[in-house]
Amino acid sequence: MVARVGVLYRNASKLEPYLFALTVVGLDGVAVTPGAQSSCEGFSGLLLTGGTDVDPALYGQNPHHNTQNPDRERDDFEMEVVQAALSGDLPVLAICRGMQLLNVMHGGRLIQDLPDSGIPHVSPAPADAPQGCHEPAHSVEFQQPGRLQDILQTRIATVNSRHHQAVERPGEGIVITGRADDGVVESCEMPAHRFVIGVQWHPENRLLVSDADRRLFEAFAAAIQQP
Repeated sequence: MVARVGVLYRNASKLEPYLFALTVVGLDGVAVTPGAQSSCEGFSGLLLTGGTDVDPALYGQNPHHNTQNPDRERDDFEMEVVQAALSGDLPVLAICRGMQLLNVMHGGRLIQDLPDSGIPHVSPAPADAPQGCHEPAHSVEFQQPGRLQDILQTRIATVNSRHHQAVERPGEGIVITGRADDGVVESCEMPAHRFVIGVQWHPENRLLVSDADRRLFEAFAAAIQQP
């Protein structure tokens, strides 16, 4: 029986690459939108997708003028589902906004706008870029301790990029494991759990052009399929 993975989302038009990536590695992605079940019953893992900025009120800040209008319904719903997954030690892969939400719900803080903060982070594709956007933007260097270097089988990987926010201060239990050459946080892990990994880039768009990104989804599937 194919393992079912809850895919948390808001915009249905952006779902296809995530579902495709899960299918490639032998998983069945089940779309879960705010207002649906808040438990993880029936799921063997959880995939957090990209989307609008996390409400800065959740980390004690007023919104920056470039921060998107909050979708607090989505934030609250997803935090509830993620907490249920973590309590059950289900594997979690958190992408872009998903990584930021994971960090915030553990008491971490975000940089609300990288350009305004003075960090010239390379992000050539806008947040609403086409879903097939896989063009390389910059490299990420992975540090130990951490699993990503072993999973991706490289210390430095080339990734795509389409974000204007990033992790500033890691939350409790969150370990930063990868940074771009400008210092921007690009990956994190929660080593106390079986498999909880967050990445700032969009590996679902690069599955067919990047061995490293395919290995990330394969590792996610392997963690799910472990007895």
